[in-house]
Amino acid sequence: ELSEMITIPNGKTVVLDLNGKTITGIDNTTKNFSIIDNRGNLTITDSSDPSTGKITLTATIDSDWSRYSAVIANNPGGKLTIEAGTLEHLGGTDMAYGIDNLTNGKGTYAETVINGGYIKSTYRGIRQFLNGVEAQNILTVNGGTIEGANKSIWMQDPSKNANTGTLTVGEEANLIGDVYLYVTPNSTSWPVEVSIAAAALAEGSEVMTANLPVGVDVQNINGTYGVVNVVAQIGEVKYQSLAAAVSAAQDGETIQLIWAEGNAPIAMNASLYGKNVTITGTATVDWNKGFLFVGRGGAGNATLTFDGANLTSASNNASTGIHVSGREKNTAEKYDGTVVISGRSLGEVNVQVILEKLGGGGHLTIAGAQLEGISANTAKDMLIESIDDYYIDKFDNYTKRKNANLFTFFKNSKKLIIFCIFKDFLKSSTTVKSRYI
Repeated sequence: ELSEMITIPNGKTVVLDLNGKTITGIDNTTKNFSIIDNRGNLTITDSSDPSTGKITLTATIDSDWSRYSAVIANNPGGKLTIEAGTLEHLGGTDMAYGIDNLTNGKGTYAETVINGGYIKSTYRGIRQFLNGVEAQNILTVNGGTIEGANKSIWMQDPSKNANTGTLTVGEEANLIGDVYLYVTPNSTSWPVEVSIAAAALAEGSEVMTANLPVGVDVQNINGTYGVVNVVAQIGEVKYQSLAAAVSAAQDGETIQLIWAEGNAPIAMNASLYGKNVTITGTATVDWNKGFLFVGRGGAGNATLTFDGANLTSASNNASTGIHVSGREKNTAEKYDGTVVISGRSLGEVNVQVILEKLGGGGHLTIAGAQLEGISANTAKDMLIESIDDYYIDKFDNYTKRKNANLFTFFKNSKKLIIFCIFKDFLKSSTTVKSRYI
């Protein structure tokens, strides 16, 4: 039975084989306490078969939340490896840990690697305490079981200036109790790289977060929880791109943009078909990575509403923006809104007659037409057909009067006509010249 801490100093390497035996510790202080205070290189193993070796700790004074009590405290400069055996805190005080991996103050790093064994506590199995500077806090769980009555693993970032590190849990591990990823309120960055295999979580256990910085989320992607950057939110669900949010949005839902000063501009490339969606929020946005495409016409008809949105462009060189046009989703049928055709001639070709067949009108040398719900290419085909009909009618009349052949007609009909087809609020145009010119 131990009531005093055993310290393994920096630079010292120790392998402790429990060999089926039990080491009992008593914490009867009001200060931070651990049976083993590791600052060197410590490996815990147990050669007994089956493994029955243990290190246990019981606190006799409840100090509330004013201090920690841990079976092993792995401090700056220390590397702790658990191969086998049981580390168990039996309670008696609030802040009770099986292992406390600490970067508290200055130091190079604190690293704990769990390859096997059983770490257990009446409070939290392992705490990863990121309260240092110039340090890396590394926790890797490749195997074994981590159990905490309150949480299995607690990543605690208690300071805005906390150091960085890694938290890695492989699928061979067994986590009994939630994993709690806590960041100091109002932090602007995420301090730790996270990779947690969902398969390691026991039934009923989950990954929980608190005080995530704006634009950051922890998500299960292909069976692994990790940190991702997010830019939009629908209800409680966050998305890594506006395109993903627009695609997932149901008719009538609102997309909240997620952005804070210092975050990268939000790429505004997305396609909206067949539903009504509202966008709100304040953000700096990037129009150079595509455009916000709003379908118009057919079943792809959509409505996009900006409600209380305050968008600032990150660049004055944006090539596009909101593209109110469209096509039927996943088909070649296009609905490009209103197509405007403008016709001009030198006086011997009647552009009014040509465009009247398309529902337009005007005068001999100047005429126009508007077509709804078709693409510019379709409008072009319709225009060419009307031009053909116009010349065929002229040819019929010409040959009746002149008794001439087609070649003679073409030779005498080289008259310049130009038609311009405009779409998408005059952002682009197509020029069509008669095939006979």
